[in-house]
Amino acid sequence: MAITFKNNHFILETKNTSYIFALYDGRFPVHLYYGEKTEDYGQNSEQMDIPKHYRAFSPYYQKYGMVFSPDCALSECPFFGHGDFRTAALKLRGPQGNCVTHLEYEGYEINNGRAEPAGLPSARADENTQTLTVKMADPLTGCSLLLYYTVFPDKDIITRFFALINNGAQPVKIEKAMSLTLDIETGDFDYIILHG
Repeated sequence: MAITFKNNHFILETKNTSYIFALYDGRFPVHLYYGEKTEDYGQNSEQMDIPKHYRAFSPYYQKYGMVFSPDCALSECPFFGHGDFRTAALKLRGPQGNCVTHLEYEGYEINNGRAEPAGLPSARADENTQTLTVKMADPLTGCSLLLYYTVFPDKDIITRFFALINNGAQPVKIEKAMSLTLDIETGDFDYIILHG
């Protein structure tokens, strides 16, 4: 299996890499790890657990005290207007003119093959390809967000795209939409850009 859900962790694996994220309080998908393949999925390592630190000048949900802030969590899909002041992947303008978005996790599906992004080119699936669909919903705008992660385990490839669905009665304006933001902890990395 290229994709599993175990101990509140989504684990996506290719032959050489692991991509892992977890759900904070069953509501917020938080990125934990992307790198060399690992068998540690959060049971024995602080690296694979959602950080719970106090950070000055960051907004906190009163329910959690000062241990979880959207501004400090490595969100799988950072969105505008809920206390995360970094670059947002998604910014919507609701029918009242505000840009507050509050997406929360609703469920997931794991399927063989890949979901085809309508009207866009995509790689062909083979017999080992699997797709994880994570559904999120925003009660403020009435929108649903579907995050699609497709794993081609033999090719060492993980692709991602999303679909935004307006389930509300009013129009919603998309002001910004990026299929991926990848927050990673600091480290010694090479930054390579291929222009063209």
